[in-house]
Amino acid sequence: MENTTSPKSALISQAFKQYHQMIIGYINRRINNIDDAEDMSQDVFLRLMEYKDILCEETIKNFIFTIAQNRVIDYIRRINKKIEIYSYIYDFQPSVTTYTPEQEASAHDLLMIENHCMRKLPPQRCKIYYMSRIEEKSTDEIAKELHLSRRTVESHQFMARREVRENLRRII
Repeated sequence: MENTTSPKSALISQAFKQYHQMIIGYINRRINNIDDAEDMSQDVFLRLMEYKDILCEETIKNFIFTIAQNRVIDYIRRINKKIEIYSYIYDFQPSVTTYTPEQEASAHDLLMIENHCMRKLPPQRCKIYYMSRIEEKSTDEIAKELHLSRRTVESHQFMARREVRENLRRII
């Protein structure tokens, strides 16, 4: 039987062997989720096959990393969109009580990401963020319960929201 592997297919196969683990690490460092990084790395090489007619050995590594970077950007955009939707639902639609399975999955994903970011906060700030965001306590209630001034609580809330956003950007 004759070998029908084209030189371009062999180039992609060699690139997969050489760069696959690097791509997983590259993506995982940006999104901090190994399972998604592994899936996205597979997508990178599938996408690479769409361009096999224009590939050359000298530029394939850069091309692979460019595709990976674009996949990360798409992932971040998708997560940010979920966060926006969740924030809208959380902030403006508290009376909504029935959700589709997709909405519940998205809300669960967002809560997981938010909890991960919240755990990175200093203890006092984390507690104030939790009381405000999760327990839905007012600034005055938090100040009274923690024996802090209202201004201190407001300051912690502001810094916590900023830090959670920054952590989200690093994760995503």
